[in-house]
Amino acid sequence: MGAVIHSSGNSLRANSKRIIPPIDPTGFKGIFLFGDSVAQSVRNYAGGADAVVVGNPVIGSSGQGLMLREATDYLTTDFTQQLNTTIIGMFKAAAQTFFPVSTYQGPRLNDATQPAAKGLGIQMAQSGGNPTLNGFVGSWNGSTAGSPSDLLFSPNPVASPVAGQYKMWGVRTTAGVAPAQVTTNDLGQGSQATRVGAAGTYVDRNTNKFRIGSSYLTVPTPAVEMLGAFVIDRILSDAEMATMYQWMKGYWARRGISI
Repeated sequence: MGAVIHSSGNSLRANSKRIIPPIDPTGFKGIFLFGDSVAQSVRNYAGGADAVVVGNPVIGSSGQGLMLREATDYLTTDFTQQLNTTIIGMFKAAAQTFFPVSTYQGPRLNDATQPAAKGLGIQMAQSGGNPTLNGFVGSWNGSTAGSPSDLLFSPNPVASPVAGQYKMWGVRTTAGVAPAQVTTNDLGQGSQATRVGAAGTYVDRNTNKFRIGSSYLTVPTPAVEMLGAFVIDRILSDAEMATMYQWMKGYWARRGISI
């Protein structure tokens, strides 16, 4: 099954109105592919609301990707974490703090007494001068108002990336069932890791809308090149995740980028 592109011309980003991915499109809320111009980069090819620019992001030097910066230059979407959520981010690895796709952190859903629910996301950091990557979700006891939101990290399923390497990462998690768990996929390596929380814990959702290129923290960091992102209100299967990677691998290869 191939991707279907409804377009009025030859340039996908310039002319496409909607892209139907090469898997069941149910649940796709956001399809964002960056490059050519900022105006084109904010288009939501899933057919929903476009992203909104915060700050002054610019196109990467090669004409591909979007340079985004924590707390300063990023995109905000119209989508929140649902009971079943898959997020995918495509970005260039760097030895610094960066949240490619994230709702970290914000007020807990239906619990105004807990303003720091950790949410869901992909986190890049550094260790010993090298990039590190994690998928994460907040967890809690599921019933006590104001109780802490603890981070549940799923570690990098393979060796840490090299700075400057393009990565395609996915995070999958389901709320409302115990124990809480989060699965992280390094799609380029075809590897995944799952972290399961303690008995009786649940995924902690917050009310934040997904940001691309930033969390809800307030400390700026240097810009990182993002290639695109997907927000999906269902759990993609392992086979679907692999198909998404092959689709994007071919898409970016035609633009001179290897993920």
